Amino acid sequence: MIWFPLVPGLAEWLALYSRVHRCNGGQPDAGRRLNTWAHEAGFTDVATTASVWNFSDSIGKGFASQADLYTMSHAWREWADSGDGWVAMPHGEIIARA
Repeated sequence: MIWFPLVPGLAEWLALYSRVHRCNGGQPDAGRRLNTWAHEAGFTDVATTASVWNFSDSIGKGFASQADLYTMSHAWREWADSGDGWVAMPHGEIIARA
């Protein structure tokens, strides 16, 4: 994830994001590694693409309370109100054929 400016409260959001994905068996930064992993696995025909995500189960997993999410949403609003806000959340995908 890439954003600017670096509002301190968003560090809590990023830590929560990582915990939720790891709990679900994922690697939060996997997208940038997919091409390499496919080639290391022996695939020679690898097509890469990208998409977006949905972040919705932090309360259900017990990682955050409603109050925690409120605090994080306030940090996002602070970021957005700064006038210089910029964010990119790319997610890599591949189709690999042997």
